Amino acid sequence: MPLTLTVTEGVIPRDKEAEVVSLLTAAFLELHGVSGNVALIKNVIARVDVIPRERSYAGMEQTSIAIV
Repeated sequence: MPLTLTVTEGVIPRDKEAEVVSLLTAAFLELHGVSGNVALIKNVIARVDVIPRERSYAGMEQTSIAIV
């Protein structure tokens, strides 16, 4: 079960990325009703993509974004 987090540079401090991935993984498992399932926890993989502000858009304007 892959998770991908795409954020604009500066939205999440680099030293907090692992914490954010952990929280997203916990939320994902809870939403699917399997938060206590150790076998599934090990099968949730994640990737964080950080992009420059000049390459992220919303409403046709450059801005900071976060996409899960």
